[in-house]
Amino acid sequence: MFKSNGSLKIISLLVAVCLWLYVIGEVDPEMRAKISNVPVSLVNTEVLTEQGLAAIYEEKETINVTISGSRSDINDAKKNGLTASVDVTNFDKGKNEGKITVNLPTGISLYNSSDNTMTVVVKERVTEVRNVEISFDDTNGSAETVSETTPWVLDYYPHEVTVSGANSSVDKVDKVVGVINPSRAVADKSKWVGVDLVPVDEKGNVLLGIDLSFDSGEAKIRLLNIKMVDLTVSTVGKDIDLDEIGTPERVRIVGEEKAIADIDNVKGTAALNEDGKVNITVELPENVYLMIGEDDGKIIWN
Repeated sequence: MFKSNGSLKIISLLVAVCLWLYVIGEVDPEMRAKISNVPVSLVNTEVLTEQGLAAIYEEKETINVTISGSRSDINDAKKNGLTASVDVTNFDKGKNEGKITVNLPTGISLYNSSDNTMTVVVKERVTEVRNVEISFDDTNGSAETVSETTPWVLDYYPHEVTVSGANSSVDKVDKVVGVINPSRAVADKSKWVGVDLVPVDEKGNVLLGIDLSFDSGEAKIRLLNIKMVDLTVSTVGKDIDLDEIGTPERVRIVGEEKAIADIDNVKGTAALNEDGKVNITVELPENVYLMIGEDDGKIIWN
């Protein structure tokens, strides 16, 4: 009798497992799932542009949503991600309350959302010119890292772009930057590579809601050699005390190995700028560059 009960329990367990596998694998039951940080974008902004207007959209807006559907459809939605949008077609100058539409794939329905509307401010559209700067991504290393070589930007295009958007947004644009992975630079030859351009503020934060005349550019890059050499500085005028400024006795130069091999000393000329800072211009041969290029509070290097 005990053996019979044990057998029945095992059979019952197997039947239950089989039913569960059937439900999961064949029936594909309905379920709900929460998806966080769904990005919200503005659509039909060209309608505002035609009216000389632009929406302020400086920070990324996100919402949290709960969706319902079959297990397989929800898993696909989680894998591919969701997006949401606000249609600005009928927006006017000033504050506008826009309905947030969650873009759902087939088989998925919206159960609820953390926000159903978004306030969008529309202002006059302006266009101005900003400088472009191209640099290398230093997230995997510091400029202070000791090395005999460095990736270098030899040339790039464009040097300037027009930025357009709401007047208050454009005012915040300090420059337009492009960042390149340093691994793309090689030592044996220079090459042109594509680079995406984005507008940033004075702190380097990327600004949204800004249109650029060029969304991408090109940069001529190469891996060059670094060499430490002596620096001799002379002054223009009598108002500069080099000892007080504390100019360095040595600097790093950059170039092809054969171009910098015979250079042991470079000359620099110090002059006062209108803002009272000292500008040191270093005389360098063609295709040789100065590694220092930052303003340390007292000196600006050229």
